[in-house]
Amino acid sequence: MIKVKSTSLEGFLIVEPNCYKDDRGFFLETYQEDIYKAAGITDKFVQDNQSRSIKGVIRGMHFHYKVSRFYDPDDECGMIWNDSEVNIDWPSITPLIHQRDATYQSLSQLIDSHQLPYNLPIEVE
Repeated sequence: MIKVKSTSLEGFLIVEPNCYKDDRGFFLETYQEDIYKAAGITDKFVQDNQSRSIKGVIRGMHFHYKVSRFYDPDDECGMIWNDSEVNIDWPSITPLIHQRDATYQSLSQLIDSHQLPYNLPIEVE
């Protein structure tokens, strides 16, 4: 069963699907309309995205779980992966990072420039 957890950021939820593994591989249920609706998620989703990275890769900190609009490269936004204010202890000292992801702004810059997808009541110390 899919678990939906609230966060301290208004409007942001963590959706955790169960992954059922056996000798053949795995099965993953990523969407169930009734569970999403019960959690207050009523968007009509049009696309799902998944990626798998090799060891040492850090993908950008993008703003999405499921996608309610088709992909538009002009609509991409994210947060710099090594933002000191967010303070994530990454295990790799020399990660492989896409050039686009390396140019993203810090959380403070995104808040100051109103580039977050929602108006969040966030204070960065």
